[in-house]
Amino acid sequence: MNRLEVKFTRERLYEEVWSKTMMSLAKEYGLSDTGLRKICKYLQIPLPPQGYFLRKRRGTPPPLPPATKSTPTKYVCYYCHPPAHLQDTVPEEPVVPEIAFEDDPANRVTVPPTLESPHPLTKKTAQVFSKAKLDDDGRLNGRHRDGLNITVYPESVNRALLLMDTIIKAMNNRGFTVAIDSGNRVTTVTILDEVIEICLEERGQRVDYEPTPKELRRAERLKHRTYPLYKYVSSGRLVIKATTRIDPWELVSSDKKKTRIEMNLNETIARLIKYALSVKERRLRREQEERERREREEHRQEMRRLIELERVKLKELGEEVDAWHKSQRIRTYADAARQIAIAQHGRINPGSEMDEWLIWAEKQADRLDPLVKSPYSVLDDEAKYRGW
Repeated sequence: MNRLEVKFTRERLYEEVWSKTMMSLAKEYGLSDTGLRKICKYLQIPLPPQGYFLRKRRGTPPPLPPATKSTPTKYVCYYCHPPAHLQDTVPEEPVVPEIAFEDDPANRVTVPPTLESPHPLTKKTAQVFSKAKLDDDGRLNGRHRDGLNITVYPESVNRALLLMDTIIKAMNNRGFTVAIDSGNRVTTVTILDEVIEICLEERGQRVDYEPTPKELRRAERLKHRTYPLYKYVSSGRLVIKATTRIDPWELVSSDKKKTRIEMNLNETIARLIKYALSVKERRLRREQEERERREREEHRQEMRRLIELERVKLKELGEEVDAWHKSQRIRTYADAARQIAIAQHGRINPGSEMDEWLIWAEKQADRLDPLVKSPYSVLDDEAKYRGW
């Protein structure tokens, strides 16, 4: 959009402010969030309270405040010139259908009050918890016996199973697959062809350790403290994390002071989808880098082969040139010997020793000359009689 001037009317802006978030509306007008707030203040438009749109998605929005009656004329409209660097520069985020699905209130995921018809993975994990022993932190870990990757204190087992069961069923309804990798003892979810690991755990609360009378007597006898200063107990705060085999754990969702994970599972699923998309992007980037690296290596190997081939050809050429020069020197030498023999004896008789030597010398020159077909020589059979 290319605006030189924008006209804001109080009635229209009032409706937009209470129907869209301030950030998205500011992008539409090519303004900053702060700039649009100043315009609303000038036009005496009340702004939605914090958390309004979250409650609106849940179906419990607070009532809209009534518009001020008999607004002065100067507060009816406002003309704005958006900064040049904000015009036509706000990129629109690509719409991901899977995430848009989670934003639709009609697809809201709710956690039932009790665990009914549990998923087989949830049922198996419940059996694991019934036989599991507490770890050093006092928690139960489901994955040690081929259960879901859930680590919680005994007080939170029922809530964790109910929450994970709801997530698994919601994932399956969306075409995503949740499974247990028994070999690696991890819980995986396949989202958009990307396999990621997830876990549900409870963070402990540190409290002072109260030693038993026996521990106090032992410490007094040994003249030093033999018991810990503190221990961890259930905090009731659950977190969901995700990772891959090559990435560190990343927080996806957690309980807050006023909101729990169960209150907005769609946001948790949307964050898992975004995490899977980031995993896909990193994987594709690594694959592209690996292809480029292989191409560079193949190019380097090919260049090394061509360089070595060129070096061999150059060496052979040098040897051929040296052999050709040597054959020419032999011919020159033989021709000089012929001229001397003729000068001394007047002629060279056929079949004479000199005649035979000249013929032999010419053959040796031909054998060395790379431009002439090499005649037979007894040296050609040297390999046959080597080692006799």
